[in-house]
Amino acid sequence: MTVIKRITCYLLTVTILFGFTFFDFTRALAEENKISRDQSSLTLGADYDNLEEYLIENSFIYAIENMPDDILDNPEAIVEWFQKNAGDDYQFTTDGENLLIDTTSKDALLLMEMSEGQNSGSEFQTMGVAACIGAIGAALVTGVLPIAKITKIKNALKAVGGTSKFVKNLISHYNFNRNKGWSRSRSYDEAFDRATAAYGSQIKTELGALFGITAIYGACFN
Repeated sequence: MTVIKRITCYLLTVTILFGFTFFDFTRALAEENKISRDQSSLTLGADYDNLEEYLIENSFIYAIENMPDDILDNPEAIVEWFQKNAGDDYQFTTDGENLLIDTTSKDALLLMEMSEGQNSGSEFQTMGVAACIGAIGAALVTGVLPIAKITKIKNALKAVGGTSKFVKNLISHYNFNRNKGWSRSRSYDEAFDRATAAYGSQIKTELGALFGITAIYGACFN
């Protein structure tokens, strides 16, 4: 074989091999990009779940729900509890009868915005249970909250199995009624009656006062 033929054969072989290699590389790169996009989607989904979990577990109402019973008569211990369990969002002090709350952090403002998200176009409404629970906590952060009120709320939520369980139950009944074509008020009234039927008038009254707050109603019930 002449030198020219050898060179030509060599170049042709290299070209073919490079072509296959480039094709494989391109296909692998495309697949990697697809995987990356898929992983990004999964990450976003995970982040959404984490955000929902964050809003529930870092809401003011969650701190109330999980407060130890043995500190309910100790204002200073209550302040310490809230500072430890919701301190990233709020600053707490007490005058002996009331919990005094400063809500200047961005996270606290986020939860307050959620509680005010009553317009049909509000992005917060799409977050369902998390938005509702966040709104409950934010609505209670009025600057001054009677310690006796904290005890009543805690006991009421404990009686119905906790905030998350009760909210899911209430919203489920409410949505079922709305799907039947009922009005918002009728759907809520019937859902609330069903969700609290087994717990007595005192619990029903306390939870009725809580969920009757305009900001909470707007965030929980479309």
